[in-house]
Amino acid sequence: MIYRVKGKFNYDVAKEFYQKLNDGTIKKQQPDGSEIIRAMNSAMIDENGDVNWTEKCFCPIPLMHERKTVYDLYFTALIIEVIPNHKILKGTSFIDKLSSFQ
Repeated sequence: MIYRVKGKFNYDVAKEFYQKLNDGTIKKQQPDGSEIIRAMNSAMIDENGDVNWTEKCFCPIPLMHERKTVYDLYFTALIIEVIPNHKILKGTSFIDKLSSFQ
């Protein structure tokens, strides 16, 4: 299934998260590392400061593994909803914002 996800990012851990996105730590995570990387590279920050992205997941509970291993460490107030396919979201690039913390 494909989900639209919205959450509040904890910028206190931005440098750590950006490093893990780029040093292979998250990418090598099975089975979802590559999808997390893809999702974060296309994520956008909306006018309220929330981060929005779409993600494919086959967990019995939506994003169960992704949340346990990554998202719940860096985001709060996640809202997850089923959508028919990936969407191009509007806003400011989340990955560009993260890179500014390096």
